[in-house]
Amino acid sequence: MLLTLLLACAAPESANPLDYDASRTGAEGADGPWGVHRVSTFDADPPNDLFTPVDGEGAAADVGAAAVTIVLIQGGSVVPERYWWLAEHFASRGATVVVPHHGLDLAFFDQTAGTRALAAAVAAGTVDAAAPVGFLGHSLGGVVSAYQWADDDAIAGLALLASYPADDADVESRTSGAVISIRGSTDAKVSAAQQQDGADRFAIDHAVVTVDGMNHYDWTDDATEGELASDGAAAGDQGAARQVAQWALDGWVDDCLTGAASSWAGFADANAKGAVGAPCAGAGAVE
Repeated sequence: MLLTLLLACAAPESANPLDYDASRTGAEGADGPWGVHRVSTFDADPPNDLFTPVDGEGAAADVGAAAVTIVLIQGGSVVPERYWWLAEHFASRGATVVVPHHGLDLAFFDQTAGTRALAAAVAAGTVDAAAPVGFLGHSLGGVVSAYQWADDDAIAGLALLASYPADDADVESRTSGAVISIRGSTDAKVSAAQQQDGADRFAIDHAVVTVDGMNHYDWTDDATEGELASDGAAAGDQGAARQVAQWALDGWVDDCLTGAASSWAGFADANAKGAVGAPCAGAGAVE
């Protein structure tokens, strides 16, 4: 209780985890050129982290057509900070990323935290109200993201990371949107059959991606001994595995949410054995 009260009274924390670097191209899953500014606000409802792209002077970046908002939902009992690496990647390529915090780090018990955090950011002017929106979640966070996407046509994109929709999520009824499901080949928490069965429920175009050698907790920083013991073999080169996953997600963003670039075709050509379908009709399906 004391910790909760202290956090509620804490002033926002800010940091610049990534500097602007024009030599970073953002190609093939690598980070983009923009610097990244992070503000963590603890007295909001819900508390959240906001990642924004900045230029070489530290000012808000003019990303043009690449503007997009990603709402990243944490997995069950995994603190949001363990996903900051992925939020920073998106922001380096021009996205604004909202990472809501959930009580007890369980998104299932506060399923609207993502939409509330997004609405608050729009009202505060820190998120472009006209930018397309995608929800992304890992494990339990993907389950919650699917509920939100199914119920709100304003959420254009859905990315399931080692996850699949709950049985009562009405994903079948959506007739538009961009959907990608990504799982590591050594994930012992979500099977390939569960991933595919979940993906098959979508009536619209969707992509199913398998990242070779990646397990369930390679999506998180600082996996505990207990987590690793309950999972399949971790990636021998976690950075390389994550970059493959990022490349697929960049295709979801670039080809389907913003239309600002085309990344999916390059990813699909390089990873044809690990990708089926396309995250949207315009991206070009992999058979």
